Amino acid sequence: MALSLVVVSGPKAGGRVRLQPGSWALVADESGPQLAPATAAGTRAAAVFDLADDQLGIAPLSPGMAVNGVPLTGRQVLCPNDRIELPGLVLQVRADVPAPVEAVGVALPPPDPPAWRHALRAALLLAAVAMVVVLVRVVPRRAATPLDELPPEVRHRVQRSTVWVQVQLDGGEGEGSGYVPKAGYVVTNAHVVLQGRSVEVTFHSGERDHREAPAKVLKTGEPGTSRDFALLQVDTGDTPALPSADLDKLQPGDALAAFGFPMGSAVSTSSHGPQVSLRAGRLTALRRDDSAKVVYVESDIAGEVGNSGGPMVTKDGKVVGLGTMAVGPHLKTFVAAPINLLHEFAPAAVPKP
Repeated sequence: MALSLVVVSGPKAGGRVRLQPGSWALVADESGPQLAPATAAGTRAAAVFDLADDQLGIAPLSPGMAVNGVPLTGRQVLCPNDRIELPGLVLQVRADVPAPVEAVGVALPPPDPPAWRHALRAALLLAAVAMVVVLVRVVPRRAATPLDELPPEVRHRVQRSTVWVQVQLDGGEGEGSGYVPKAGYVVTNAHVVLQGRSVEVTFHSGERDHREAPAKVLKTGEPGTSRDFALLQVDTGDTPALPSADLDKLQPGDALAAFGFPMGSAVSTSSHGPQVSLRAGRLTALRRDDSAKVVYVESDIAGEVGNSGGPMVTKDGKVVGLGTMAVGPHLKTFVAAPINLLHEFAPAAVPKP
């Protein structure tokens, strides 16, 4: 089912913007609403849409948004005919129904194949079976995965440092992930804690020794950009701090792992809170600007809503950045705001390698 945004009122009323699979930023100005790649819209974006498997989600990046008259304070799944209200602009989600196609004929079954074709098919089937037998005997039963390159002690250390971040908003609750870079501090994404009235951090979530502590937001960066950071001050107790990676030593194809709480409390099965999830993949690119500074770490890890702010680490447990957004068709590319920009954002709390 194809979806579009129709301008109900505001600049270019009656216009239609077709939505494509992926993550898109809504930019609204005097020339009317436009969609831009989420990684390129910068601070002009009013909201971020994500479309995958016919499910359309929206997350606000600026105040004053509402859906069907209800203030929008966090990510929400939209349905056809939902109205999105911004200052001076009203949009409506429409389903594009294709025109029916009139049948012009009926296909008839093909004639029976000659006998030699039956013999050929049988020979090909026997050859395929023989090849499968050879592969089973010669090829290892399971190819090595990036997860195999992460030693158990590294997994345990990163899991213990990964925290669950809960935010009380005026219209509800928000949640995300984070990690401890240094005693007394937690870092997460700015879009996780933005517009929150209070923030609480859960250490060792999902375990019997879980602990909740209130956190103070010391500093926030720019949501929806490569500086999507927030620095929290909190009692970290005995939670281990994670070291930073040297991005100049990484190469495409290196194993990476993302730790966090995908879908957060929605998949929690314990009164101790959701358990840390681990998803592994490969580094696909270090995206640089004109000055050769890394501005995004790109991977093929299957990131989800809720992974935001969690650490993305190398196979030896060093942080390369904070999981920030999933982009591309079907959201199969997971990018991290890089550790080098996090050093610039909070040099006292995030030690360099």
